[in-house]
Amino acid sequence: MKRIFLSALVLVSGICSAQTFNVNNLAVAGTSTHTGAATFSIRPTFNGNTPWDSGNFNPSSYATLASPAFTGVPIAPTAAAGTNTTQLATTQFVQTAASNPKTPLTVGTSLYPTIQAPISTAATTTNGSTVITVTSAAGLTVGMGVYGSFVPGGCNGNETVFQGTYIKAIAGTSVTMSCAAIATNASPVAVQFGQTRYDTTSTLIANDIGTQTLKVGAAAQGNTASWLNQIATGQDYRLTNAAQIISPPGGGFGLTVASRSSDMTGGAVALPLQVLFYADTWTSNVGGWAMYLQSNLNAATAGSTQHLQIEQTIESAWPTVAEDPYTVNQINTTIGHRIDCGSGGSLVDNNCSAAIDIVPNNQAFEAGIVIGNGAIDTGGGTRQGTVMSMPLMTGFTWYSASNTYSTAIWSPGAGINRMEAASTAGQHQFNVNGVEQFAIGNGFTYQKPVTFATVSGITCNSGNEGFAASITDSTTATFGATVTGGGTNHVAARCNGTNWVVY
Repeated sequence: MKRIFLSALVLVSGICSAQTFNVNNLAVAGTSTHTGAATFSIRPTFNGNTPWDSGNFNPSSYATLASPAFTGVPIAPTAAAGTNTTQLATTQFVQTAASNPKTPLTVGTSLYPTIQAPISTAATTTNGSTVITVTSAAGLTVGMGVYGSFVPGGCNGNETVFQGTYIKAIAGTSVTMSCAAIATNASPVAVQFGQTRYDTTSTLIANDIGTQTLKVGAAAQGNTASWLNQIATGQDYRLTNAAQIISPPGGGFGLTVASRSSDMTGGAVALPLQVLFYADTWTSNVGGWAMYLQSNLNAATAGSTQHLQIEQTIESAWPTVAEDPYTVNQINTTIGHRIDCGSGGSLVDNNCSAAIDIVPNNQAFEAGIVIGNGAIDTGGGTRQGTVMSMPLMTGFTWYSASNTYSTAIWSPGAGINRMEAASTAGQHQFNVNGVEQFAIGNGFTYQKPVTFATVSGITCNSGNEGFAASITDSTTATFGATVTGGGTNHVAARCNGTNWVVY
């Protein structure tokens, strides 16, 4: 750096006088005092540069760097009048400790998105017509909900509680709705399209997450060796699922969804979970699930081969032929609740255990399965309503104790109904009003003995021929003789189409 030396004439008197100073042979005008201090009338420049001195340099005006953090508060520059500038918010610098680069940064304010307001206009309507005429169609798009005094809550019988009328088509100011109007309005009446919603360009919302995919839990990110990827290939690919939530490594719930009836302050119901599948199109090679719950247990787990799979749909349609064990999954037929064994994939599953277990969980049920009156269609009492249909070789089985088979009823072949007792000492009993009346055992039949007065109320005619009873008070024991009561003979009586006779 080139040094500049100022040579000043020291005045011995206390009188200041104008002087000319030589700076490297350059004449500079100024004044001086007896102290030897020189004051320039103008600040000199050297090769176009102004040197720092006490007049233009004040160290206290600048931030000092005190390692390892900045101190002081930077002040945003002010703009000259009439200029356009961007105002910088006052910010305080916070250093993150180098030893812990994952220290979270606390943001003291919430980030709010742009709110997209609904479109309010007016429209004329005709009762029963799906087409309305709006005063302005600006901003309307297909799929927007339609809300107005002429709009029904639902129209096709297929809607859920949250599904209402929406725009299906727009042509100029003519708007086609999914449901027909329920009123005529020759003069335009108020109508609203859409609801107040977050703008689609918003990325972060207070109390919400605006993101394409959501991954929660360390294992949710996964890799090709992660356990989740082993269960379903591709789970470690981010775009496989919109949301992927894994329970904590130490154990816990993967997801808890709750609601309270006391929170129903806005008029809407409080539901903990909504799963909706809208079948707007359907082809034979495209499948869709509204809800799929599955539990896979390793086949090597002793006594734990259960597999739970539930498919649930909303609509139901009767087939042209009654559904039976050989015609399930018919086209245009929806099963209300289906349970099957297997994951639905190409892998071969082990045979599953019971599909449904009803167990005494703390308390016993009063009844197992109850079919409500009218739940099964009987054609007004003109035909049998089927509660359960089964194929051959399947039926009902009873156990008398753990792992102890008792008896069963099933059909081994067409037109055959078989009742099976597990023991040679077993028997099939038929009771009336809690009292055994008839029984079939190993090599015997049993019929409860009664007095003749009990059976005499049954008129013996051609329609009742073949009726039989054990009589305890017959007046005769002669084969073929007519039976009358009041005697002491124990005989078998039979209606021959005319009289009760001994046989």
